[in-house]
Amino acid sequence: MPASAVEKAKAHSKNASLASLDGNLEKALGELILASDLYLDAIQHAAGDTALRQKLRELFDGTLEEAEKIKQRQKAIKGTGHAQRRPGEPARTDTGSYVRQPMQIFEHVYKSSRVIPKKEKMLLLQSSKLEETVCPIWNVEHIERAMQCTELFQTASSWSAGCIPGHELNDFRLTELIENPLLDSTDCNLYSTFRQNILNDCSFVCALIVADQWSNRFRTKLLTANLYPRDKSGLCQMSPLGKYMAKVWLHGSDRQVIIDDRLPVPNSGSVYDLLVFSHAYKDVAWPVLLEKIYHTIKGCSFEGSNSASDLYLLTGWVPEEIHLRAVDFDRDGFWSPIFTAWKKGQVLITTGSARLSKDEEADFMLTSNHSYAIIGMREDLDGKRLLSLQDPWGSSTSQKGNTFEVDYAKVSLLFGALFLSWDPRLWRYRELYHIRRDSGFHAAAPVCLYDDPQMVIANESAKSVEMLIVLSRHGQGRKCHIGMALFANDGYRQWLDQDSIASTDHLTSSDITLRCTIPPRMQYTLVIFQSWLDQGTLYSLAVHHNEETAAIQLLDAQNQHQRPADSQVFEGAWIAATAGGNANHSSFVKNPQYIVTLSEHSDLHCALEASSDVNVQIDLVMLPRLCTRAANPQGKHAVTSGKAYQRMTNTLSAKGLPPGRYAVVCSTWRPGELSTFKLTVLLRPSSGTTWCDPAMLPTWNVLPPLGYGKSHHQLEGCLGPDKGTAIVTWTSPAANSASLYVHSLPPRIPLQLFLAVVGTQRVQVACALGETSLTMEPIKLGVLPADTHYELTIVASTMTGARDVAFQLDLYANQPLTTFQLK
Repeated sequence: MPASAVEKAKAHSKNASLASLDGNLEKALGELILASDLYLDAIQHAAGDTALRQKLRELFDGTLEEAEKIKQRQKAIKGTGHAQRRPGEPARTDTGSYVRQPMQIFEHVYKSSRVIPKKEKMLLLQSSKLEETVCPIWNVEHIERAMQCTELFQTASSWSAGCIPGHELNDFRLTELIENPLLDSTDCNLYSTFRQNILNDCSFVCALIVADQWSNRFRTKLLTANLYPRDKSGLCQMSPLGKYMAKVWLHGSDRQVIIDDRLPVPNSGSVYDLLVFSHAYKDVAWPVLLEKIYHTIKGCSFEGSNSASDLYLLTGWVPEEIHLRAVDFDRDGFWSPIFTAWKKGQVLITTGSARLSKDEEADFMLTSNHSYAIIGMREDLDGKRLLSLQDPWGSSTSQKGNTFEVDYAKVSLLFGALFLSWDPRLWRYRELYHIRRDSGFHAAAPVCLYDDPQMVIANESAKSVEMLIVLSRHGQGRKCHIGMALFANDGYRQWLDQDSIASTDHLTSSDITLRCTIPPRMQYTLVIFQSWLDQGTLYSLAVHHNEETAAIQLLDAQNQHQRPADSQVFEGAWIAATAGGNANHSSFVKNPQYIVTLSEHSDLHCALEASSDVNVQIDLVMLPRLCTRAANPQGKHAVTSGKAYQRMTNTLSAKGLPPGRYAVVCSTWRPGELSTFKLTVLLRPSSGTTWCDPAMLPTWNVLPPLGYGKSHHQLEGCLGPDKGTAIVTWTSPAANSASLYVHSLPPRIPLQLFLAVVGTQRVQVACALGETSLTMEPIKLGVLPADTHYELTIVASTMTGARDVAFQLDLYANQPLTTFQLK
């Protein structure tokens, strides 16, 4: 350990003594913490020198004793006279009180060379409308106009209306509850006194805790830095007409949020039992104003968040989520850089407990699916790494009191993730990009990416560039999984989700982060994907880096809205007659099969996406000359298979296939599992060329359900206000037992089907087949006379209104059908 480090520790101890004499106990405690960290590092590096180790140990113990004395002084004055110390008043001179020191205001302005085009500005305007409020884009020149008010201000909606079910609430003005509220950050140790109450916002309270602790450690306003109105000195002050405003980072832009000061108060109890207040300093009101702003944005029906996203909203600190149970998580390698960053104040950290049973909650003394604030990190003399946690519920279920320590070695057992918020001053440049993704067929975990938004990240500089990319999904709609992946394919559109050089998990968070390094003179393709697409989903990308802005370009990937000319898409379904299950079942042969004949060596790529939560697989089998269907994907004719029954999606790649006839078989794990699916195939010659003429593409044949191959007719028609029914007629030439199978191709509207056997004068047999669905059983017609005529009547199950509704049916039969006609 260098001697200079010990001298630095002694300097911190001296600064602590001076701060203590001035009454600035918070600064004194911070200096002692820094000194103790340096002494501890020195002890660890002096393992071979017993005398030096003993001397350093005495210095370390003395520092801890002094820190404990400071804490006792803080406790002794915690309830004395704080309500009388207001912004702008002179500090008290008694040594037992805090001296109000001026605090800096956190500010950071990114550099950017990109000019947001008009099309993207329109998307930002479109996302300004939330459930019951409008959050316009922030304009510093409009602050005074936005805060103008001539009468008692009141928004259109009340926070208490419907947000807290089961409680009878009344609205009260802030000044009716607190005579002289404090609305700006103070020198008081507030973070240890914050408590979560009835509202389900533990992540928000944890965000307040870690951010307020940071403000006290580094003497900089963070949470109240963007709260208005303000006086000339920059302090947030009380609005006499109850109008408050905050600048937040929302939907890819700084935006303004305006609220009134009405707070919900339960009929039985007080406002302190409902909202976030300091239990020691109940006149401090800025936390409850931030809580109202937070719920104004999130809406009454939001289902929880995480602290990193909450701090991104309130402060602009950059979020990152670390999954502690991920296969590639390096627990030992992660500690040192994050510990160093935390001590420097470069990162705020919270965590979330895993899903625990009641017995596990009792054993571990934690609450299942609950957020905790990390307020300390340290290494003891034995090298044991510890995290100090604070429970936002106040009376922690894990230890006596509301704070406790956890061994870092056990963190992945007890918790599911760490939520990091990085100081934006770590990056000088940020490029913003705003995009719209229209809806369509999409699996819950997409594997075929060609229709997803794709951008090129080009590094035109002569050295590698480290980037942190944040994807934000606009809106507060239903929860869905979003993610990003980066591919090295020279800026062309990526087709399959495989061989990525960097990717995120599929997460339900509204903000996700991807770290990557772009080599010099390289172009990578960034793909954004989302499950269960809503109509017109909007995203914003924020690319952070420290190189010259002109060296980084964010462009549309080539051929953005076009699939390869030689790719084909088949929409199919596992229905009652075709859900055969895996190869261990004799019914495997029933699964949907697609046949192609190759005349030259070729490369085949397939992507299978199911619309339901089933495990799926793709098998490729070479068919012998007289074989019509693949019965066994594991025999001598098996070529290759996708990964064994993955959830909802699967891929298959086979290169250098020799000429011959092949079957692609799509199966689910269990027989009878029903779902629609999309199969995308890309077939190209192994020589590297492409079939430029579509007529040269090999022809794929879709096999009918097993046993119904004698006749196949595909029907397409339209039902509407002028034509509510469609009638299909055909003739069976043989007096044999007939069996018919009808199903509606996805995605279509449900249809009502009615079948009639028609004689020369009257209907001989008529039956209602019911509504088209995946579970429809085959129709067995029995033995009928030769030259029997049939009529199938098709009626829409829902009212079509004033618009036409297209339909598409597949009709299979085990007997030949002739004179087929759609009326």
